[in-house]
Amino acid sequence: MFKTTQTPQLRAAAGIRHDTGNFCGTWRLLAEHRPLWARPLCAVPVLLALVLGGESAQAQWATVTNGNVNIQGTLDLNSPSGTNTLTGISAGAVTATSTDAINGAQFHSLSTGLSTVNSNVDGISAWLSTTNTGLGTLSTSTSTSLSTVNNSIDGISAWLSTTNSNLSTLSTTASTGLSTTNSNVAGLSTSTSTGLSTVNSRVDNLSTGLASTNTNLSTLSTSTSTSLSTTNSTVAGLSSSTSTGLSTVNSRVDGLSTGLSTTNSTVASLSTSTSTGLSTVNSRVDGLSTGLSTTNSNVASLSTSTSTGLSTVNSSISSLSTGLSSTNSTVSALSTTVSTVYNNNKYFNANGTGTGAAAQATGSGSLAAGAGSVAQGTRSVAVGEGAQATAAQATAIGSRAVASAANSVALGADSVALEEKTVSIGSAGQERRLTNLGEGVNGTDAANVNQLNRVAAGMNQKIHSVERNANAGIAAALAASSLPQPTQAGKSMVMAGAGYYSGESAVAVGVSKISENGNWVVKASTSVNTRSKPTAGAGVGFQW
Repeated sequence: MFKTTQTPQLRAAAGIRHDTGNFCGTWRLLAEHRPLWARPLCAVPVLLALVLGGESAQAQWATVTNGNVNIQGTLDLNSPSGTNTLTGISAGAVTATSTDAINGAQFHSLSTGLSTVNSNVDGISAWLSTTNTGLGTLSTSTSTSLSTVNNSIDGISAWLSTTNSNLSTLSTTASTGLSTTNSNVAGLSTSTSTGLSTVNSRVDNLSTGLASTNTNLSTLSTSTSTSLSTTNSTVAGLSSSTSTGLSTVNSRVDGLSTGLSTTNSTVASLSTSTSTGLSTVNSRVDGLSTGLSTTNSNVASLSTSTSTGLSTVNSSISSLSTGLSSTNSTVSALSTTVSTVYNNNKYFNANGTGTGAAAQATGSGSLAAGAGSVAQGTRSVAVGEGAQATAAQATAIGSRAVASAANSVALGADSVALEEKTVSIGSAGQERRLTNLGEGVNGTDAANVNQLNRVAAGMNQKIHSVERNANAGIAAALAASSLPQPTQAGKSMVMAGAGYYSGESAVAVGVSKISENGNWVVKASTSVNTRSKPTAGAGVGFQW
């Protein structure tokens, strides 16, 4: 509305004059010094405070009553120099039926409120977008992690299955090897027994030979003794014959003695003959004594030779005894070793038909065990029939296991490791489970199903919590969207609503206002759900 004043200067500035010179009469609104309208004004003394300015002010007519200006038609404030500003306007009533003008302060307040509402709406929209993105990322990350864990568990299961198979194969191979060792030890025992039997036989032969030697020595001693006895008898006979001869001589000497006187010459001659005979006898006795001395010397030499031979035989027998003692010690040590091997070889055995290809360990520092096994890579290991480790530091354990990549491991029959630094416990179509696996501790440890189940349970709990929160949020949105809206201009409404979705519920309250001219609608609401999550929202709209 336009207020009036009683200031004369403003009347002149506005181009307004009073025909009668008083306040109760006809007032004229002038433009370009021509009267545009003239109406009777009978009211309190007032004067328009409307400064029209410029040289253009057109209206069909206007009246001033009790300080209010009523204009019919169009009020044009343009001038050749441009537009003009209408100031001094008080706050107009904002109702459904109001025709009051709205001043700048009212528009500024409305603009500030709308800016705040828009900022809050933008924040809620950004928060919802971030939440949706986080949920999508969480779902993708969870799915990827679960898939990776499942793959790891499958791989570990297959590896353990291959390990069990390899251990079974190794047990069978060890059993076969021990059986072969036992057979070899039995053969060695038989050979040793045969050799000892031969040695004993030869010792028996030596003993027999020594017995024969002793018999021969005894016979020699007997023959020597007999010969010496014969010689002694002969000497005794000779002595006896000599004694008899001397006795006869003595008798004859006695007989001659009687006839000494008869013939001294005969006695002298007989004495000479007897002396010569005695000399001859003495000579022969001396020769016999020399022969006996030689015989004694030969017997002494024979005794010495026999003693030396016997000493040599005894020395040889002693050496043989020492050798046999060493042999016995060696055989005892061998027996102990064989016994140790026999007692310990029950922990290792191997069995082979002898018809398969020989194991080949051609790589430097490599090891191959099993018929047809091949270890070609440097420091590679191939264990099992047909096992192949063809790359550096590759390990293939199990029948027909193949490790063809560097530092790879193939465990179990028919397992294949084709990539570097990997462990395979099976092959395509022959996968294995890894069982009895302990829980992982370090970052590079494998996890077992129990750990995975706990992770899955925790993840399911979190997902369930997120799901309930989402359901509660949907219930809150339903409650807020269920709030009614005033329909008449200038009306305000306080409202409440409720919502339910998938086991969760929410209540909402709000307030709404429609401007007096019906063009603007402002609404704000808040809600709380069964997850104790509060929400708030506001909105503004313009209709025409």
